[in-house]
Amino acid sequence: MSIRLLADENISLTLVRAIRRRCINLDIVRVQDVGLMSADDPEILQWAADADRIVLSRDVHTMTAYAIHRIQQGQKLTGLILLAKASLTDILDDLELINQCCENEEFINRIEYLPLQP
Repeated sequence: MSIRLLADENISLTLVRAIRRRCINLDIVRVQDVGLMSADDPEILQWAADADRIVLSRDVHTMTAYAIHRIQQGQKLTGLILLAKASLTDILDDLELINQCCENEEFINRIEYLPLQP
């Protein structure tokens, strides 16, 4: 079981490397790695939907608005995970838990915030 993520450009390479070290089976690519470095949010969300990847972002404003718009328009949102003032430890713990317990399909048309709330 492994989720597939697309890290938005506001997710640092340091964080991506920490995720890869901690969550060995988690499949994560960066927008920079797939030719989307300067792409706008709708293009990133479309690429993620086509590639069956959940977007990981810190952009709680515009990315969220475009994700909600996609859902309202009946377009597929593969999922959006937002890092809202979470510590590195919380991010890694929560992503590890999500990766162990969830499938990509569970995130379709969902927006989740880390840290997870008990």
